[in-house]
Amino acid sequence: MLGVLVMQQAVVLAAGLVLGVRVAHPALLILTLMAWTLVLLGLGATLGAFANSHSALSAGYDIGGLVLSALGGALVPIAAMPGWLAAVAPVSPGYWAVSGLHAALDGNVSRALAAAAVLVAFAVAAGLVAAWRIRRGWGRSTKL
Repeated sequence: MLGVLVMQQAVVLAAGLVLGVRVAHPALLILTLMAWTLVLLGLGATLGAFANSHSALSAGYDIGGLVLSALGGALVPIAAMPGWLAAVAPVSPGYWAVSGLHAALDGNVSRALAAAAVLVAFAVAAGLVAAWRIRRGWGRSTKL
C-alpha cells in the first residue's frame, strides 16, 4: 500500500515538473492537503457510523465525493456556476480545499490559513458527529 502511495506522489510530482507548476508556498500546500485529509477522514468515519451496508457506504462515498468536488469548484469553476450554486458553494468543505490550494499556489498566506482553519472546523464537526453516533450505538446491520 505504501508503495502505491509513493508511486502516485511520484507521478503527480513528475507531472507538475513537466507542466511547470510552481508552488509559491509548499508548506501551505501541505497544510491545506493535511486539513483536507482530516475532513475526508472525519466524513468517512461519519459515513461509516451511519451506513447500514457496504453498498450504502460505497454510494455515500461516491455521491459525496462528486458533490464535494462539484460544489467546491474542482470540477467546474465557481465563476461558471449559476449564481445560486456559487452562493451555496462555501457550505462545502471542497470549496475551502480548492480555495486553500489556490491560495498556496498563489502565495496568499492569509487566505490559505483561513481555508485550512475552516477545513479543520469541518473535520472536527464530522468527527464529533461520528463519535456521537458510535457512542449512541451503531444501530446497523452486522454486514459491515
